[in-house]
Amino acid sequence: MSDDRLWRGVPRVHMIWHGAWADPELYLTQGCFRCVANYYDVEDSMFVGFKEWLFEENIDVKYDTEEEEELFDKYCVENKHLVYMYLKNAGKWERM
Repeated sequence: MSDDRLWRGVPRVHMIWHGAWADPELYLTQGCFRCVANYYDVEDSMFVGFKEWLFEENIDVKYDTEEEEELFDKYCVENKHLVYMYLKNAGKWERM
């Protein structure tokens, strides 16, 4: 099932939820095509970069809090080029 909301606010990136039995997927729309990738391939890659950014910027935030979620969302939007790159590298293109 496709979700119309943007993933973490990143333009053109949406989530496909397959239920509790399978990993969700993310997809990037581009014209009449979309690139589909495993949700965790992209999320985990972005989270590693996010943690490095927190360390470099000397930002102290508690793990698994609403504040961390909000900062991660902001990080993903500001670094959408990385989200697109991870999606394209991990995903496959298909016609919509």
